[in-house]
Amino acid sequence: MMRRSLAIFCPALFLLLLLALQGAAAGSSQQEHIANFKNVAGEVAVLRHGASLPAEAGMQLYATDTVTTGKSGSAGLLFLDGTAVAIGPASRINIADYRFSPQAKQYDFSLYLQRGQVLFSTGRIGKLAPEAVKLRTPTAVIGVRGTRFIVKVD
Repeated sequence: MMRRSLAIFCPALFLLLLLALQGAAAGSSQQEHIANFKNVAGEVAVLRHGASLPAEAGMQLYATDTVTTGKSGSAGLLFLDGTAVAIGPASRINIADYRFSPQAKQYDFSLYLQRGQVLFSTGRIGKLAPEAVKLRTPTAVIGVRGTRFIVKVD
């Protein structure tokens, strides 16, 4: 009798273990958000994995997202480290990379401004690892050293 219950128990245990491992693998592939829209005015969209999503206040942003604004659009972003980015009209900015892990002392913040204008105010990454903050444009790379500035690309 014990052999029979053990034979039934083992496949059930195996199935539960398999389902738990699949759930863990799915959870580890989910990306954590890195910023939120604090405000949105006019036409603003997020390009994510080939899809265009209308932006709205409170919406989460992820590394590799691209934010675009129309001719009368603008948006304010707040990153997890407290960095604030205000995006002006007719702009396109890509979040190339973002890593904020103070416990592991890992920092990276890289934005690419293809066109338009942004007001940039660094947060904790700019204070803890200023060399990790970069803003690229089609013609220049700006190394940020913990400050506030405006960049315009035509």
